[in-house]
Amino acid sequence: MKNVGFVVTASCDLPASMLENYKVTVLPVEVSDSSGVKLVNRSILELSHFYTEQQPFYCEKIGISRQNFIDVVCNKLIYEFDHLIIIAPDESFSDSLHIIRESLFEFHHEIKQRREKASIYTPFKVRVVESKQVLTGYGVSLYEALRLRHEKAQSADQVKQHLDEFKTNIKTFMLPGKKHPELVRAPFRLSWLELKKLKISGKHPVLYFHPEEVTIGRMVDIKDRHHDYFDFLFEQLSHTKLTNHIVNISYAGSLSQLRILQGFDNFHQEVKDRGGKLVHSMMSQTAAFNLGKGAVSVSFACEPKRTIY
Repeated sequence: MKNVGFVVTASCDLPASMLENYKVTVLPVEVSDSSGVKLVNRSILELSHFYTEQQPFYCEKIGISRQNFIDVVCNKLIYEFDHLIIIAPDESFSDSLHIIRESLFEFHHEIKQRREKASIYTPFKVRVVESKQVLTGYGVSLYEALRLRHEKAQSADQVKQHLDEFKTNIKTFMLPGKKHPELVRAPFRLSWLELKKLKISGKHPVLYFHPEEVTIGRMVDIKDRHHDYFDFLFEQLSHTKLTNHIVNISYAGSLSQLRILQGFDNFHQEVKDRGGKLVHSMMSQTAAFNLGKGAVSVSFACEPKRTIY
């Protein structure tokens, strides 16, 4: 493969250490609410501070900063790589994809001129992949792209073509935190009445996200929600075949808290028994704003039409 760089936004839910090891460029995400605008990143220090000190707030808008994208990609990465693969969250959740495409269109001709001025004459390509994942799960697509780069000498076009097929087989199951008022917003769109009924019934939804829609995969008892959630995932894995070995789990809190959740150990063992690798990460702030602290999300890619209810 040619000199290929990978770019994601801070909502990508692979561990920060893995992103650093593979030299993946992470674009900060700009979030805004009634108090103003702030940039959030994916550093361990920032996430740890967020989960121990800060409270999630209502986000009116989520997306990368256009100026930051230009500074990082058009003013820096075009000189370091011949090809760039940019993986972005679904546009129903974030403005990032729109900003990326708009900026690349504007700078398309200028990029070639800038590289030639720097005496770089090799062909340059940028390929943008919409992950079709919203709050969590798009780390699975990035992991697959990194695997291809490591195992096979493929072009950026071949990687994009593979990912466009691969992403349709990613399944994401989210267990919101106890407080999840943002589920009334897209892409979930649970009504206020539905949330009220859940609270009264003592039930908690496990949200199943797949391309184009979000549904409730199962209702679990709120008191035993972690045990029932991992039990549900155990059932899903037992009736499917992983198409790559990664199972990505992200938690809206410290990873030490994740590991002591009821049912976690059994689920971890099931992943290993099926030849998989459980990759842990702290959930991005943008996901926690919507799902609430204490939320858990698990994503994996499997053969089509094998997920059951």
